[in-house]
Amino acid sequence: MPGQATTDLDLSDPVRHVLYDIEEKDLTWIPGSRHLRRFEDGSISPVQAQGTQPAWKSMEDGNGHTVVAVNYNTDIGDAWEFADVPYYPEKMTALAYRYGVNYVVYAMTH
Repeated sequence: MPGQATTDLDLSDPVRHVLYDIEEKDLTWIPGSRHLRRFEDGSISPVQAQGTQPAWKSMEDGNGHTVVAVNYNTDIGDAWEFADVPYYPEKMTALAYRYGVNYVVYAMTH
C-alpha cells in the first residue's frame, strides 16, 4: 500500500473489540526486552525511553476495514517472545496477547 497514510486507530474501532475489549486504560507502553533494567536491589523493571509515546495506527481498504495495524513505540512481539521468561512482566505479555488475538480474529471475520 505504497503512499497510503496511517491514521490513529480509534477506541471504538471494531479491531479493538472483536473478542477482547481494548479500552483506553490498555493503551500503555509494552516494553521490548532491551528496556528491562535490573536495579541494585535485584528488582527488574521496564524503563521507557524519554520522549517516546506509544501509538496505535492503521491503514484501511476501500471499505473501511483495517488491513494494516501499526503498533508504534510499543513492542508486542517481544512480549510474545518473552512470555515464558520469568522476569518479563506478565501483565504486558497478557495485554500483548489480547492485541494479537484481536488482530487475528478481526482478520478472519472482516
